[in-house]
Amino acid sequence: MLEYYRADEPLKKKIASVFLESFLFYSGFWLPMYFSSRGKLTNTADLIRLIIRDEAVHGYYIGYKYQKGLEKVSAEKREELKNFALDLLMDLYDNELAYTQQLYADSGWTEEVTAFLCYNANKALMNLGYEALFPAEMAAV
Repeated sequence: MLEYYRADEPLKKKIASVFLESFLFYSGFWLPMYFSSRGKLTNTADLIRLIIRDEAVHGYYIGYKYQKGLEKVSAEKREELKNFALDLLMDLYDNELAYTQQLYADSGWTEEVTAFLCYNANKALMNLGYEALFPAEMAAV
């Protein structure tokens, strides 16, 4: 991710930022939210909900700025950026999926966490103005 932040390509920086704010950052919230839904760690979950609300604004706003930036580039560049976004998302998703499988292997929660990953990946893409990648049944949370 750092290489995209350091590069001189503002639209790619925005893509990376949206994926960080709208996808990667959320992965660690699944377990406390799961416990909260069962009446445990409720104060922690309250704090996490505030963080999620804040991050949702960041992802939406940066995605909006990205979409406005797309209006200023050629159709070819828009297609290149879309392909870049999808490739980067899949790389990040594969990494998160491997980590999820390792972390939750013995818990029986891997499938639920994977759905959460798909849901957040779809939200990140929508923040950028793209269609969801994962079908609704894979992203049911």
